[in-house]
Amino acid sequence: MRRAWFSYQIPPNTKTGPLRRFTASRGYLTPPVLIGLTIICLVVAATLLFNSFLIRKVKEPVTLPLPYPSDASPAPNGAGEIANWKTYKSNRFPYQIKYPGNFNVSDENLINEDVAESIIFFDYQSDFSLSTGVLNNPKELPPNEWYKDFIERNPDGYIEIPTQSNLKVDGYSAFKTSYPAKTSSEGFGETVPFQNVYIPKYQKIFMIGFTSKAILEDTKIFDQILSTFQFLD
Repeated sequence: MRRAWFSYQIPPNTKTGPLRRFTASRGYLTPPVLIGLTIICLVVAATLLFNSFLIRKVKEPVTLPLPYPSDASPAPNGAGEIANWKTYKSNRFPYQIKYPGNFNVSDENLINEDVAESIIFFDYQSDFSLSTGVLNNPKELPPNEWYKDFIERNPDGYIEIPTQSNLKVDGYSAFKTSYPAKTSSEGFGETVPFQNVYIPKYQKIFMIGFTSKAILEDTKIFDQILSTFQFLD
């Protein structure tokens, strides 16, 4: 008879006599062997399960909570975020203003009898555009009278009377105009709504304005930008 590849020995006792060698035929396991193999399988399975748990814990990335929403929008949502904005300081006139860091700056150099400086701040990812300008005011007119005089001298494009209001900017009296979207009568589509704020000083009118299709939502951004405007004297 051929022997199986495993064997098991038991000590002598009163019933079995001297040490005997038990063998099992191929395909059959003795009870002690079954118990031993079962214990070994359970130990191996438990070890593999524990190791797989440790590996998974090591490989899983740890996600830290963000201090603020990650949406890359130019819109600020608090004083802390404004503190991280960039600052534009004019080289020709004593003023500065903060703007969102993802905006680009362009010096338009649109200099004429009315305009002494013109700066554009814009974001490629949105239709929000900010502008600052220094306008000549040799008569030292209040902003509302200066604006009326300007419209009388430049009627084209300013036919519709905008909404007007008074406010304070950096402690100075200012004049605000709001233009709604308007469909062009010449077939050029709809104009983008915009707001302008005019502040008189130094025989000049300092203008800050913005345009945006979502003007109602972006007015909050503009107001926060406006709050950073300062005269440097």
